[in-house]
Amino acid sequence: MVPNPPSITSSLAAALALAGLAVAVISGLIGDLPVATILERALFACGGCFALGLGIGVLLDGVVRRHAQDLRDQAMQLELDAQEGLDHEDAESEGLSSAMAGERIQAV
Repeated sequence: MVPNPPSITSSLAAALALAGLAVAVISGLIGDLPVATILERALFACGGCFALGLGIGVLLDGVVRRHAQDLRDQAMQLELDAQEGLDHEDAESEGLSSAMAGERIQAV
């Protein structure tokens, strides 16, 4: 059994949260702010970026699912078209064989 891959949503949210935390800490250090202020702003930035990542991740997850469903539908349609083509060829070959058999019966 194949395990489910990690969700795009959680991966993107975590990545954006860590990026927001890093940017806030670095900008606070460059701005020569007190440690408490840096950590407070970094915590808010981390939470805000996490929420933003969740929103974007949900949208991307929906796009990926919809695209995957479209691909499954196309594959199923190709399969049905191929099956109908085989059925049509079988019907033609049966028609020819019955015509040939009919000609033989009439000829006898």
